[in-house]
Amino acid sequence: MTKERKAEIEQAIATLESMCDKFGEWFDAEHEEWVQDKDNPDRESDLILDLRTDHFRLAGECIEKAIDYLQGTL
Repeated sequence: MTKERKAEIEQAIATLESMCDKFGEWFDAEHEEWVQDKDNPDRESDLILDLRTDHFRLAGECIEKAIDYLQGTL
């Protein structure tokens, strides 16, 4: 593997790790907003929150798998 290719993979891993952290922050923010909105009669249901935040969790898992794969290529 060339030095350039290795550097590209390492940069991709760093980018993906940053994205994974951001998805975790968004998940936490969505949940916190929902909890604070508990007195609002028009707030989203538990099911809607679960579905939306589950997408953040799944995206994070996919990114972690991509990171694992890229790390395996180094």
